[in-house]
Amino acid sequence: MSSGRVNYPKCVICDGASRPHWMLGSHRLYRCDGCGNSFCYPVPTDEELAHYYRTYHLSASEGGLYDVVDARMQADFPAKLAMIRKLGPVGRLLDVGCGKGYFVDYCSRQGIQAQGIDLSASAIEYAKANHQGEYYCGKLEQASELGFEDPDQLFDTMTMWATIEHVSDPASLLRAAMSRLNVGGMLHLDTGIGNDWMDRSLPGNVQWYDPPQHLFVFSEQGMRRLCEDVGFKIVRYTGCFERTPARWWMRVVRNGVATLLFAMVARALGLTKSMKQTTRFPMGNLQSISLQRTK
Repeated sequence: MSSGRVNYPKCVICDGASRPHWMLGSHRLYRCDGCGNSFCYPVPTDEELAHYYRTYHLSASEGGLYDVVDARMQADFPAKLAMIRKLGPVGRLLDVGCGKGYFVDYCSRQGIQAQGIDLSASAIEYAKANHQGEYYCGKLEQASELGFEDPDQLFDTMTMWATIEHVSDPASLLRAAMSRLNVGGMLHLDTGIGNDWMDRSLPGNVQWYDPPQHLFVFSEQGMRRLCEDVGFKIVRYTGCFERTPARWWMRVVRNGVATLLFAMVARALGLTKSMKQTTRFPMGNLQSISLQRTK
């Protein structure tokens, strides 16, 4: 006789128990009761993801999705490079999940030896045709097979801007990054944050819940645990990245007011429960973290 108990998937970061949190079509996300990470399960196969990203970086007229995101991210490049330089010499840089190569091109024009790697063939084709730097198509875990000029040469700096939430095995990606960093080298990444004050307060969910584009929405606790379990030392962390202090204050005020208004309206209309599984709001904080390989 069945006990009626439902066995939900274990968290792939901390092995904790999870429960259903969000869904979009056939894609379901579960939130870990322990570390607060949300993750897509079942995880799309590599073939399914490759099919998705074949059009992802195409132009909007060709059915692509990334033009607007690209433009917004480029505005952050000067602040991000300044942050990297503040924490140590840049040296040889690899941008993981480089997309169309805009950050690699920006760094190259600043005199940095920069390379990029991305899973999207269309993005890499664009980068090679339009930008400075070296580019490779594939997964970092298979970098030795991708034709790096010197596969044994390690990097001093790696970046993963809005990348780690897209991969099916983030721990494997971070281990691959560590294996290709010099001792003392730095990895800088950012990703949307879940289970923070805004995510908990909104009657629906912040913009990061978007499978199969985003397979993970990391909480601060879950992100810290993931990085430390792999072996990185956390050097810098912020749960709300902005390129200037003025923009940071504007974001805090705007998000606070919007969150309060959305919550009041949803409660007044009795929509809180139904919106929880179906609604995304075009806002959310971006967590940013700098990691160091120490041994």
